[in-house]
Amino acid sequence: MITRKKGSSIVIACLAALLALASVSATQAAPAAPITGDITFVGLVSLDTASAGSANTVTLWSGLAPGNLPQVEDRDGSFSAFVTPGDGVTFHAPWTLSSGPIMNFWSVDGFKFDLTSSTVFRTANSVSVSATGVISGNNFLPTPGVFRFTTQDVSAAGQFSFSAASSAVPEASTISMLLIGAGGAAGLRILRRKRA
Repeated sequence: MITRKKGSSIVIACLAALLALASVSATQAAPAAPITGDITFVGLVSLDTASAGSANTVTLWSGLAPGNLPQVEDRDGSFSAFVTPGDGVTFHAPWTLSSGPIMNFWSVDGFKFDLTSSTVFRTANSVSVSATGVISGNNFLPTPGVFRFTTQDVSAAGQFSFSAASSAVPEASTISMLLIGAGGAAGLRILRRKRA
C-alpha cells in the first residue's frame, strides 16, 4: 500500500495546474510558431554618391532575378519550406540608410520585414547598416528580427554589389513559456522519484 503525504499531493496538483495554465496560455497567445532561421540576399544597388563610404541613400535595388530584382542567396529554418535560392526580392526604394520605420522594407515569397530602426557604420570606401524590425508571413507569428546590409567601392556603371541578411530572433516570452513548461516537467519527475 502506498501512502502519500498531504503536502506532496498539493505540490503535484499545483504543478499540474501550472503546466495546464502554461499550455492554455501558450495556445491562446500563439496559434502559430515564431519564425526561425536566416535568409541572405545579393544584388546591386545605386547610391546617392560616387563612393559607398559617403552614401546616405540607396536609390535603386537590382539584380539577376527575373524583373531585374536582387535575389535570395540562401535560407534555412522557417524560410526553407517557402523560399528558393535565386527567388527575386523586392526592397523599398529609396532607402535612407539611417531611416526610421519602413513597413514592408523587403518581401519575398510571402515573408516581409518591417524595419523599425537602423544604425550606420562607415569606412572611407564602404558602408554597413544594422537594422531591427519584425519578420512576418506564411502564417507564422510576427517575430523580431535583424537586417544587415553591406556595400563597398568600386562600382561598375554606377552600381555597387551588396550583400544582406535577415535573422529571426525568438521573443523572450516564447523562451519563457518553454522554460516554464520544462521546469514544471522537471518538478514532476523529481516528485515521482521521491515517491518511488
